[in-house]
Amino acid sequence: MLEEYLKMGVHCPIGFLHDGTFLFMVRIGHWNNSRISTENVLKFLMIQLDRMLGDPRIQICGLRVFIDFTGVSPNLLEAINPKKTIKDLSKILQEAYPFRMKGIIYYNEPQIMEVLFKLLSLWLRQKVKDRFIRVKGNIKKAYEKVPGLQAVLPIDYGGQNRSIKDILIEQNADFKEYFLKGETLWKNMSVNERKRPESAKRLMCEYKEADDSGMRTTGTFIQLPVND
Repeated sequence: MLEEYLKMGVHCPIGFLHDGTFLFMVRIGHWNNSRISTENVLKFLMIQLDRMLGDPRIQICGLRVFIDFTGVSPNLLEAINPKKTIKDLSKILQEAYPFRMKGIIYYNEPQIMEVLFKLLSLWLRQKVKDRFIRVKGNIKKAYEKVPGLQAVLPIDYGGQNRSIKDILIEQNADFKEYFLKGETLWKNMSVNERKRPESAKRLMCEYKEADDSGMRTTGTFIQLPVND
């Protein structure tokens, strides 16, 4: 399964930007959910984050995520189980992981993403939502808002870096070595809850359940004659 995952190239650490933040790319359209389940692709994502956060520069300066939706179908997004997955990811990334989310760039996002943005608005903190950059197919919009992005992005996206294929060869080799060692960011870490101050026990955000009414299809419907 590891080799299958690496071959897909769904997740790819890219490099540091001018402001010290680190760019991480997610190419959802390259994920074949008939070969690797949602549960397993998310496990690999967490291991990628663990590996990157071993670098104190990323812990300090933060992470930018570039999500490429090219080739994503509604069926694939449905397979992700968005309500549960987005809620769980929002909770763990905001409450547990030791890094700052400095921005999310959405590239070639399909129309169905409007529904997913409603979910994100429920669970993400306002400062994270304020850092969304939605560019559709115009990558220049992202270049204008993120200094140094063009220098770091692969040439496949109009950037000045190596091709995504070449970057993946290097990153996949590093990931495989890390994975096979069985190392984790959390090794030898523990928490003594008895020492937690009362003032820090209620800092976690509330993650409410999503209202299904917000997930329904909207549009104009015309009733046809019965004979038709």
